[in-house]
Amino acid sequence: MALTLEEASELATNPIFVAKVTAAVQRFAVQRSREIMNNPNISTVDKLGLQMCKEILTDALATDHGQKFAWAIASHADITSATLNDAQILSRVSELWPMYAGVVA
Repeated sequence: MALTLEEASELATNPIFVAKVTAAVQRFAVQRSREIMNNPNISTVDKLGLQMCKEILTDALATDHGQKFAWAIASHADITSATLNDAQILSRVSELWPMYAGVVA
């Protein structure tokens, strides 16, 4: 069963969770930007993704993106526990990335 709204809210505002999500977003931005830059055929979708990587990697605090992703992850219907490991957080960041980058079909 999904977290209640109260539980999701508590998780999304937990400073440790937000910090972990922020780190995951940063890690994914580095990984994704490398993939795009190493691709000789950059598409429009890739350009949007690269723009988001640039925004994240040049954000001095990077907390805005971390907080946005934290709320989305905590609110996800598949999240049934407030204890998520690194792999689960990275997986959710990867899943949500296209939506935030504006590349959802």
